[in-house]
Amino acid sequence: MKAAELKRFAVFADLSEEEQEEVASQLEPRRLAAGETLFVEGGEGDGLILLQEGALRLETQRTGERATVEAGACLGGLSLLSIGPRQVTATATRPTRFLLLRRAGYRRLVADCPRAACRLTETILAEVTGLARRSLDGLLAGPVDRSNSDA
Repeated sequence: MKAAELKRFAVFADLSEEEQEEVASQLEPRRLAAGETLFVEGGEGDGLILLQEGALRLETQRTGERATVEAGACLGGLSLLSIGPRQVTATATRPTRFLLLRRAGYRRLVADCPRAACRLTETILAEVTGLARRSLDGLLAGPVDRSNSDA
């Protein structure tokens, strides 16, 4: 994988060429055939996926929701920072190529290329913060249960 290809992903776009090369050295190229499962809901998350080509269908049994992500998408970033189960099942809808940054590779970046690791961490936390804010907005927009208030 060429380091310059990382510019396609916003999280790495502002890194220097040297930093992009460091990141690229930690990425594992992978392929999936159409219909092949990348990961299953409830399985342990082990890395960030950078979708280069193709598409993934995301499904959760908890809520029944479905979505599709296409080339250019990044997913699973939180698994670099926190151990826990995947929240969805991801299945290729057509032949798919992606890059995998495992937790161990991320830790090497923290030691060897801290600016790149910091940029990636900031992006992951911004995404999580956005999700938390949207959830809070949804809660605040709903009906209020005043039965337990001291008023």
